Amino acid sequence: MRKITWNMIYQNFKTNYKSLSKDCTYFRPYDFMKILIMRKDGFWFIYDGLFEKVIFNDDYIDFLNQREKAVLRKIKPGQSRKDERNKQILDMRNNGYALSKIAKEFHISKTRVAQILKLYI
Repeated sequence: MRKITWNMIYQNFKTNYKSLSKDCTYFRPYDFMKILIMRKDGFWFIYDGLFEKVIFNDDYIDFLNQREKAVLRKIKPGQSRKDERNKQILDMRNNGYALSKIAKEFHISKTRVAQILKLYI
């Protein structure tokens, strides 16, 4: 039996959904035989490698996309999305949150949180 990797599932997605995959920038494991895929515009969807279908409606996807829309509404012209995120990270740290809690909230590593905080401190 051949081992199936997350990259193989992503390649299968790119083969089956060529036009949709052109706008994709990032993926990560999500569930059994499923990957979470980020589009260039920052919105997410799921590819189910077992049934070879794309899922746009899911509670977690709705959560990620609602958060993305909220972030985009707060951005002023000329300001990057990461500037707003970095300010939120700094505010959370100033309010006493641990690096691990901040990292979990923004789906980044504790090391990255520390790097971001060094930029502002």
